[in-house]
Amino acid sequence: MDIVRITHLDPSPSKTGGFGGSRRALTARLNDEWDHLVADSRVRADLAATPIAGHHDLTTLLAACGADAAVPMDDADALLAQVVAAGLEGRTLASRVALQRVLGALVRIAVRRTRSAPRRCAPLFDELCSTAWLVIGSYPLARRPRAIASNICRDTEYLTCVRPARLHDSRRCVPLRERDEPVVDLSGRPDLDASEELRWLLRDVGSAVALAEPELALLDALAAGASTATIASAMGCTDRTVRNRRDRLVGRLRELAVDVAG
Repeated sequence: MDIVRITHLDPSPSKTGGFGGSRRALTARLNDEWDHLVADSRVRADLAATPIAGHHDLTTLLAACGADAAVPMDDADALLAQVVAAGLEGRTLASRVALQRVLGALVRIAVRRTRSAPRRCAPLFDELCSTAWLVIGSYPLARRPRAIASNICRDTEYLTCVRPARLHDSRRCVPLRERDEPVVDLSGRPDLDASEELRWLLRDVGSAVALAEPELALLDALAAGASTATIASAMGCTDRTVRNRRDRLVGRLRELAVDVAG
């Protein structure tokens, strides 16, 4: 089973930009590098002597980390956490496994973010891969031990696509009353949008208490200030359903706050 190769990308020159033509060079390099690692006798010897998360084979390890959809999500997430932990301890090969695990999602992010400018897709994917490597190498595992793959992709997209735009806007559009005040984020760093930082902090909290993806999406929409009517329209449900889900979500977060305070 060839789990990760990005075979749906057109290897021929593209008339509309995107991943065709020169962009294939990056996807080809990533796939070729992975194939080389899987077949490399030195890598096999290294894994035989010191397995990663109990695995002696890269292909089965990647599958068990969730690249194989048949693997239960909780089991895959727990194993990927061990892989990321090995990477944080200096095992570069483990970090490479984590990167390979999220490559498909990075492709989807690049395509979604550049629908109106397909020629931007190729360089954006390049940026996403570079940022993902940094995110994996500094992932806060103790604070965010669940939904590892989703969090890596979310952080990568934020750092690559969202934060730069926010920084740009904050520098260009400062209200008169704030002209003499520095723009800071919640940690005191300059030139960051505090409301955006708060949204991502809330998603961190949601991931920490193992909220499902629909609950995380609802939490993100609420933190962004979306109305219940807007959320209901996007989710295809009634306002009352959104309010009920919101109340349950707030209740879980309150329980977390009580546990932390206790």
